[in-house]
Amino acid sequence: MRRHAGWFIASSTLILLMLAFVPASIPAPVSDAQLLGEWVGTWTGTLFQGTGVPPRPTPRSVQNNGDYRVTITRVQGGMVYGRVQQPGLPLPEFDFVGTLKENVISFGNERIQTQLTVTGDRMEGTRLGGPMPWQISLQKKK
Repeated sequence: MRRHAGWFIASSTLILLMLAFVPASIPAPVSDAQLLGEWVGTWTGTLFQGTGVPPRPTPRSVQNNGDYRVTITRVQGGMVYGRVQQPGLPLPEFDFVGTLKENVISFGNERIQTQLTVTGDRMEGTRLGGPMPWQISLQKKK
């Protein structure tokens, strides 16, 4: 029995060492054609009183979800050009120039940063900064 236990330990150790050197899967880059067009969906977030830290939600009425639309008009040399529409908010729409690294689009300014990961005909990510963080979920419009 001891002979089998030693073999098991040795082979398990070898397998673990081999797995440690297997490169992590790298996301496939997206094509320009895949990105161009309209992406529609929603944003959701929670606003907390004071500095943005819980424990209690603000008593005033604050929109914490809404429609979100990204229209990508051009992709060139790692740059993404487009427009965001977020109806009902103080800044209902704006143009952006962002970056594309593999399958992640990033755009924003010194105050608010948005990062969206593209997987097929879906785009999901976050907007950080401002009064509340958002989760954004989009589907490519056909």
